[in-house]
Amino acid sequence: MDSPDVTAITKIVKKVGTEFESASDEDISFWIDLQAPVISKKKFGADYNLAVALLVCHAMKMAGNGDSSLGTIANTGRLASVSEGGVSISFATSTAGTTGDAEYQLTSYGLQFISIRNRHIVPIMIR
Repeated sequence: MDSPDVTAITKIVKKVGTEFESASDEDISFWIDLQAPVISKKKFGADYNLAVALLVCHAMKMAGNGDSSLGTIANTGRLASVSEGGVSISFATSTAGTTGDAEYQLTSYGLQFISIRNRHIVPIMIR
């Protein structure tokens, strides 16, 4: 397996996930080491670095890093909407879909990863 381009992925993480701008390169490198084996460089091609960066942002967010002005993912994963004037909070009926992508659907980074993955990997449908 080819090793990921840690420098390029770190740069993407800090640009795409601006909430992680102040994270140390060492911390981001740790998350890259955890997430890079999850996907194939061969299958993702030119989008590999972006896909890994999105997985890193997703994993960091799920771990409670980054902007937490509304609380942690555990506390806000079920939120559908929040208002301020007149205070209005709506909850979703479930935290995510019923597919294997349920965890990815909890962050915008995970949703972006799914979008890229779907461009590169076509699932087999069985009836």
